[in-house]
Amino acid sequence: MSLKHIRLATAEEVESIREGSDLTGTYSVFALDRREGKPHLAVLKPTMELDPVYFSEGCSSAEKTRFIWGLEERMLGGGITKYFFNVSADDKEWQENLRSWGAIQQSPGPELRFARSLGGNS
Repeated sequence: MSLKHIRLATAEEVESIREGSDLTGTYSVFALDRREGKPHLAVLKPTMELDPVYFSEGCSSAEKTRFIWGLEERMLGGGITKYFFNVSADDKEWQENLRSWGAIQQSPGPELRFARSLGGNS
């Protein structure tokens, strides 16, 4: 299959994925047309991440909270109004604390995170 059919998604295609895609701020939605059926869609967006975070062994939820609160204060002072982060799927207590502050789980279940360099040595 040739990639010559990659294009910007139409407004209707963007709307079809809006609910599950966190389309806030700056983003682009690309589409790859198929011979039959709906096109593949991909959201490209710059994101602010606080990841990874290394908590010391035996760190309590209260200590984690103070550390993250302080970081959020610095981010907010720098104009950052939203950020993403990963949490261990096994750390149920921390997940519940985060939800109680209004954090919203983005992935429906455990996922593996990958990174890929597109040139250079980074």
